[in-house]
Amino acid sequence: KAKALAKELNLDATQTVKILVGSRGNWKTLETFLSNTKEEERITATTLLKVLKPKDWRDVSGDVLSDCLGNAPQNKSEIFNRYVLNPRVGNEMLSPYKSFFRNVIDKELVARSKENPQALVEWVKKNITVNDVLNPQRIPVMSAGVWKARTADTNSRNIFFVSVARALDIPARIESVTRKTQYYDGTNWMDVDFESDAQTITPQGLLSASYNPIKTVGDPQYEGHFTIAKILPSGKLQTLNFSVNNNIDMGPGNTWSALLKKPLPIDEGNYLLITGNRMAKGNILTIINSFEVKAGQSTHINLVIRESLEDTQVIGNIDAENKYKPVDSSEETSILNTTGRGYFIIGILGPRQEPTNHAMRNIATIASDLNAWNRSIILLFKSEEDWKGFDKSEFGVLPETIVYGIDEADKITDMITGAMKLTDKNKLPLFIIADTFGRVVYVSQGYNTNMGEQLIKTIRKI
Repeated sequence: KAKALAKELNLDATQTVKILVGSRGNWKTLETFLSNTKEEERITATTLLKVLKPKDWRDVSGDVLSDCLGNAPQNKSEIFNRYVLNPRVGNEMLSPYKSFFRNVIDKELVARSKENPQALVEWVKKNITVNDVLNPQRIPVMSAGVWKARTADTNSRNIFFVSVARALDIPARIESVTRKTQYYDGTNWMDVDFESDAQTITPQGLLSASYNPIKTVGDPQYEGHFTIAKILPSGKLQTLNFSVNNNIDMGPGNTWSALLKKPLPIDEGNYLLITGNRMAKGNILTIINSFEVKAGQSTHINLVIRESLEDTQVIGNIDAENKYKPVDSSEETSILNTTGRGYFIIGILGPRQEPTNHAMRNIATIASDLNAWNRSIILLFKSEEDWKGFDKSEFGVLPETIVYGIDEADKITDMITGAMKLTDKNKLPLFIIADTFGRVVYVSQGYNTNMGEQLIKTIRKI
């Protein structure tokens, strides 16, 4: 249907499919928006959808899209697309604010603000009272509500400023990494300080890091394995926010190799690098280092992830809410619903294959230990046909906690191979030990003569 719409409206088919499929249950809203857009405005309409994040595709209303398109700037540069056309500022609920502000703001203030955005900064300083006590949960207030109440918490005030600026065709943003409020003066991004009489450009340096991979962490994930925090003049720490560089569904962009392998522009100042490696028992091996970034200079640091030769380490993450179909049921159920809280084993089997037969005989030899452990063992087949070709009586006495199921469409298999970065999902059997938080502490794929012994050693450590 998305391809048909793209053809009908003469839109890029690949991009249209990506957006409509990504919008999930909100696809009808986007389809209606595109279908109702005049032919001469369709490029702008698709640009608007492209600058939104996938989560916004799933949530945005037709009113918001129409408001943005109806107040779209003539300037079609990347700066204007991302920081004027785009309605998303921070973590606020999207609303059709652009036409509202164009109708209520005094024309003299509009003219002065367009000539010099500092005029808008001064207006906000003078007319919007900041009171964080009134909003203890820090839920962003809609910008139109801030205008009417003339009172807001700090975050809502900052979102309000950016929203008004964008409504007046002034590029503005809350900078993703440092969370600074900024406007674009045509050449530079200017930091907005509502407590100061003048706005500044913060000098920057370059930051890069080297990393020597350890066995369990090939490419450290930001917020998962390391964070960077700036030490503010007050002594407080401000964690840099790199997650928004990706869409809400996350992805590979927030890793050491993507962020710090090459020099990254960053504000001058003193920082802390915190690294962590979570063990199976919940303890975290941590290193904290300080460093300074000087304006106009390059700073190189070492990113080190601690290892333990004794404790069992978390080597990957899965989603325990993922579903499979038990062989004795016509309905799917989740891993978590089967296992309850705690650790469990998942195995993907290849019936009538020697590596799987060997693994099952291994499991039979440790059946008494696994019964004493008393945790669920989910053994999955890729199809009903594979299940029917499996004869558990061939392997002797197996653990009492085994549950058999079908991994329909390879959902569990794909999840595990993706999480563990395994290249061949058809290389069976595939076994993991994980817990209900999704933390994987053991993996074995293919022929493994010592799997039973390895399972017990891992279980005794957790």
